[in-house]
Amino acid sequence: MTTEEAAEAFARKISSRFDVVCFDLDQCAVQTHSRGRLRRRDLDAFASHVSKDLVAAVPALLRHNCSLAIVTHSDLAQHGTLKPRDTFILGDDLVHEVLKRCPGLKQYAHAFFVVAWRPKSRGDEGKKDLGKIRHMRTCAAFYDVPIERCVLFDDDASNCSLVEVSPGHNFFAYRCDPEKGFRLSDYFHVEEENDNAPSSTSADEDNYFEQKSDGTIDRLDRWDHKWNHEYESKPRFHLPQVNPNLAQWYGQKFT
Repeated sequence: MTTEEAAEAFARKISSRFDVVCFDLDQCAVQTHSRGRLRRRDLDAFASHVSKDLVAAVPALLRHNCSLAIVTHSDLAQHGTLKPRDTFILGDDLVHEVLKRCPGLKQYAHAFFVVAWRPKSRGDEGKKDLGKIRHMRTCAAFYDVPIERCVLFDDDASNCSLVEVSPGHNFFAYRCDPEKGFRLSDYFHVEEENDNAPSSTSADEDNYFEQKSDGTIDRLDRWDHKWNHEYESKPRFHLPQVNPNLAQWYGQKFT
């Protein structure tokens, strides 16, 4: 199967379940990390690492009437005296420049909605929406679709697990390999065979979460296994007080 054929198959499967497809920037849409301190002089080098699979997927997704977004924790709020805007590039500026500088994406740059928001840079306001929750809510509102019709591709396992926007309402997330960036095989429907994707029931050390047959992510079973077998029911970290979430799940044996 050629890359174009794989991209078409990917877009066909995605469009059957989702209306909005969102990509993280660092180590996903781009196969390297800006680290929140990319200098403008290094933009061309950074943009040269855009995922080839993303370049192939974008026109196919648009043909299948999917809406697109880049969602990133790079934020204009990170600028300051140590990161002046005329020297460093962050947030929306960074995303738009990458899209314009990539030969395979510049003609589609206008099709991307961009959400550049870093909770840590937004103080108390940021604490309301950890992970990519705010990003995904914003995308759903912009495109006027239910949050369940939005999907995220991200290299960060925590961003792929924090998916509940409100009780009973969540988006879907699929993790990509941070060393390789986005690949067409990062998405696979659990009811279909995909030789290029890992098994959805795999629980090896490279798999940070498990996907159940209904498409939801099951972290509790994964951590239950790690707690009882790898950690031997003994905490390997120290907190000033018991983590209430772990105590609730594991009961008195944690305390």
